[in-house]
Amino acid sequence: TPKDILRNAFDIADCKLLIDRARKIGSNNAIEYIGLLYNEVNEDHVMQFLDMWFSRFQGYDHRIYGRTHAFSIPHYMNENYSIFTKEFVTSLIDSTIRKPISFSQITSNIIIFKVDL
Repeated sequence: TPKDILRNAFDIADCKLLIDRARKIGSNNAIEYIGLLYNEVNEDHVMQFLDMWFSRFQGYDHRIYGRTHAFSIPHYMNENYSIFTKEFVTSLIDSTIRKPISFSQITSNIIIFKVDL
């Protein structure tokens, strides 16, 4: 989907509805996708899924420091997209691998977070 269409859709979306949908998608749909793609839901497959999910953004970066996975997603969409993504990732991690996640930056242009495995 072109960024302009997504940007417009997220611009007019209700924040409470976005959060609710992001949590449902992260805790249900994404888990189903991971199971279909990799036949098992585990830490490695969740990280691979996040790579696949975010690699569409130019400048996306995923670095590994020991057991810490650091993600930087420069999406240049809008604040609502960042809120949606934060809730999606949090719900996915909480529903699957249940590991600590911390967000260091959430703006209208970028999301930066770490997951400690």
